[in-house]
Amino acid sequence: MADLTGFAGVLNRIKVPLSLAGLALLIFYGVLSKVLALGIFSTLQEANTAAVVNRILSYTFIIALVCVVLGVIAFLVTYLKRKA
Repeated sequence: MADLTGFAGVLNRIKVPLSLAGLALLIFYGVLSKVLALGIFSTLQEANTAAVVNRILSYTFIIALVCVVLGVIAFLVTYLKRKA
């Protein structure tokens, strides 16, 4: 199991949506590099490979949308807390 104390320190530093987007892209890069390193794409047929890549891109878009929405919500919460 990975040590999550370093990850908690990173989460404390996220204050703006841009930081959240950067963290999401970094995590996506790590996951995608691990998936591509599996080496299954050469053994799959073309249609199956296209389906896998299409599903990866679809889920990535959904995750990116969620990250943007959560980033805006986090920004608004901190902005409204400062104003109150």
